[in-house]
Amino acid sequence: MNSELNPQATDFYESLKLLTQNGLSSIQKAVKCVASTPAGSSYKVYQTFDSFKKVTGLIGDDTIKLSNTIYGDNMSGVLKNYKMNSKSDGDDEKLSDVNTNVIDFIRLSMDNIKNSQVSNIHNAQSDSMEHSSQDTFVPCLAFKRRSNNLNAVHYPTPQVHVQRPQFKIPVDNSENFWIPKIAYKPNAEKPLELMTLYNKDGVPCGIEHPYKYELELYQPPKWALEPDKESHNFPRKLNETPLTFINTQSQLNDLLRHLETVTEFAVDLEHHSYRSYLGITCLMQITTNGGDFIIDPFAVSEHIHQLNQVFTNPEILKIFHGAKHDIAWMQRDLGLYVVGMFDTQKAASILNKSRTTLQYIVFEYCHVELDKRFQLADWRVRPIPEEMLEYARSDTHYLLYVWHEMKKELLKAGHGSTDKLLEVFENSKALCLIRYEKPVVTDEKIIKSYEKTKKTFNARQLHALKYLYKWRDTQARELDESPEYLLPSHMLMALAEKLPRDIQGINACCNPMPPFVKQNTIELHNILKACRELPETAFAFLVEPASATPAPKKPRLHRHKHINYKAKFNEMVRRWYESLNTHYNPALWPFMGLRRNPKIKTRSRQMASSRRMRFSEPYHQFRSSGQKPRAQKSNNGVASMKESGEHATPSTSKAFAVPSSNDTDTSVKDCHQYIHEYRKPERKMKK
Repeated sequence: MNSELNPQATDFYESLKLLTQNGLSSIQKAVKCVASTPAGSSYKVYQTFDSFKKVTGLIGDDTIKLSNTIYGDNMSGVLKNYKMNSKSDGDDEKLSDVNTNVIDFIRLSMDNIKNSQVSNIHNAQSDSMEHSSQDTFVPCLAFKRRSNNLNAVHYPTPQVHVQRPQFKIPVDNSENFWIPKIAYKPNAEKPLELMTLYNKDGVPCGIEHPYKYELELYQPPKWALEPDKESHNFPRKLNETPLTFINTQSQLNDLLRHLETVTEFAVDLEHHSYRSYLGITCLMQITTNGGDFIIDPFAVSEHIHQLNQVFTNPEILKIFHGAKHDIAWMQRDLGLYVVGMFDTQKAASILNKSRTTLQYIVFEYCHVELDKRFQLADWRVRPIPEEMLEYARSDTHYLLYVWHEMKKELLKAGHGSTDKLLEVFENSKALCLIRYEKPVVTDEKIIKSYEKTKKTFNARQLHALKYLYKWRDTQARELDESPEYLLPSHMLMALAEKLPRDIQGINACCNPMPPFVKQNTIELHNILKACRELPETAFAFLVEPASATPAPKKPRLHRHKHINYKAKFNEMVRRWYESLNTHYNPALWPFMGLRRNPKIKTRSRQMASSRRMRFSEPYHQFRSSGQKPRAQKSNNGVASMKESGEHATPSTSKAFAVPSSNDTDTSVKDCHQYIHEYRKPERKMKK
């Protein structure tokens, strides 16, 4: 059977069809023989005959040899681990694994052939596109267009084939701590000095914020704290506002000169993280009173750090909305830092808005409904379609007007004081002090994600969870893909919980199966198999997860949950003590024949036998002897117990002190009678 894919194949058969027919007939004969073989209890009876036992033993040895031959030198190194022997007890399970893995090996090989053919086609298309114009649009996205026909709605899908790397600076996915991309420090009050930070164990963990000193000294400009002398103009419509797309160094220099002449501008970013491990900043939008600007960071990545001249200028106010992630992304990809920022999301929180989203705030102040169709679009695509550019510029187009309107409300809410306005600036300053840190998979993060599921795993399942998280993170760093793209977390959790024994079980847990899982099914199967063979007492984490231990039982509540009966009972006992003008001692409760957590509706004063063991021996001695404890007031004002003829020891007299007043004995019945009288008005009110 000669083939172009395998020229070294043997030519025992002239065609593949003849080979498959002969193989099918052999399989049918084998299945027929297996069906006629005794099974169950009958098989055990036949095993008592030496001749039958000898024949089945020979067949079993041949089966084992055939299985080991299949997993011989012609298969991959992973499959060589499946060696069978006649003395093992799990031959049936191993034989099933042999069959499953062979089928899966064939399927993966066929998929690799198909993928190689598809990649050759895409390479040919990319080669042909290089000779065409650079403005050719790659049809990779479907857009949701405005139409009255509901069937014509299409949502954006992520672009699959994007040339990498898009940034000229190579990406660093290692576990080393991140080093800031800053060579010089404009608007500096303190010279640039990258100081290393250390954790509590003395291990280097990062670099100090380059503008920490400047941010600590920052004070908002005076004009930003005063009411506007003139009303700010309502923003123009998008189609009436000029838009400048910046993708060259000369255009970037023109923008820098323009920003140096203004006192405020709005900023926003478009980010993509699904097909990148660390994420990638794809666009930067800036809006001034002169128009809208969109910067392509891929084209000017080597020069965009020059914008630090205006971003770190404390006299120029930068308007953001929800800048927590934007600040970190600007440091990581663009080398930009911010000094002097006003975050409209923080202002919305201070003003107690019902929602703090950009869409809600713009609609409240500008009565414009923002289009959020492309919020999850793939912003790496070049050239960017017009509809996506319109979406991007709308995020900053209205922010300057919103900032001035919010300043009016903050001054009004402070009754002329700038306290609330300064509070927003302080909260925004805290966002500017954020340092970018690389994501690291630690045991604490794994335990936190596990506890969110509210499931209880045994030791093997916890080991599988930890190994799968570590393995996924390692593969994602090497391939520069997000862990969620390779293996979604809910699928990872299902694999750790089920611990499937075969490939079919993995397929059932990962449906639909991601491409990465399909290519690494055998390696994934080996990880799960190794976890199943671990002892049940093995510890996966140094700290035991909270979900693995049962939660403490909550105290039982009465059906009327708004009534705290325990507090009411404590108040009754306390008032009884106050009426006697003596010391309140909760240890007296068991002596009075009352439980510590009584139910008001319970009339019985008899203590359960399990409760009696919780109290000290002197009390049981009184109960067993039939003697009644007496109360006597001591010199220090604290009552002490006294038997007829004998005094209690000092160690026990304070614990079980019975109150007394003017050397008059007080019995337990007086307490019960007082409580009964105290509850009478409540019962009458209920009637």
